[in-house]
Formats: sequence, C-alpha cells, structure tokens
Amino acid sequence: MLKQLQQLPDNLYYFESHHDGRDLVFRLYSNGLPIFNQNGYGTVVIKTKSAKHVTLEFSQYILQVPLPVDDDEITEVVPTDTVLATLAQAGYHHTDIADMRIGYTWETDSQNENIVVLKPEWYVELSKNETWHPVSALTKEVQ
Repeated sequence: MLKQLQQLPDNLYYFESHHDGRDLVFRLYSNGLPIFNQNGYGTVVIKTKSAKHVTLEFSQYILQVPLPVDDDEITEVVPTDTVLATLAQAGYHHTDIADMRIGYTWETDSQNENIVVLKPEWYVELSKNETWHPVSALTKEVQ
C-alpha cells in the first residue's frame, strides 16, 4: 500500500504496532535511528478499522535530501542506567516505561523552515498512553 503512493521516501521503515497489530506505525530513519517529531512529521500510520476499512495517515513533510554531518561535532549519548536513574528522580517508575530508544529529534531550522536539524537523544514510550517522549522533556525539572 505504501509503495503504491509513490511519494514516500526510501528511508521509511516499520517502527511499531498498537491495538493487537491493527495500527502500524512507520517512521523515517537516518543512520539507522528513527526520527521523532512532536507534530508527527515523517510518520505514516495505517489503521485497520474493519476487514474492509483501512485509514492511512501521513504527513506532507518528509526528509528528502540528507546533508552530510559535521565530522567535528561529536554527540555523546548517556548510558541507559543513567537515563533510567534520571527518570526515576523525575517520578517515573520503570513500570511506566514501555520502551526506550535512541532516536533523532526533528527540529526546524530557525532561519530556514525548509532545513531540518536532527539531534540524537533518548526517547521513552510511556505505558499509559503509548506515546513517545524525549527524555529531556520528561526530566527537565530534575536537570
């Protein structure tokens, strides 16, 4: 179904499913990591409503031409244990967390909205609502 649209990029891959596999989520990937955006940019969701009813939700915004990264800039990602400890300090119990992944945050450039900056960071999926959040946003008050 996605290939029939012929407008989706090659770097769109299966990411996760919800509701016993009836909802499939595909995300853009860069360098092997998923890209997250609070507006849903770069995601495609296929929802099966019934045997004959399927909805397809996707954003008009996708990444077309990746630019090379600056080799002089090195980003260090904190270890998992440190992330879990920081989340615990912020009041999140390990049972609140359904999944954790390193991914890129999609940020629009402040001077040119056609340019996107990808920043690597930890993301967690909260069990209660199956939504992904950057750890930095959940632990802002602790840090």
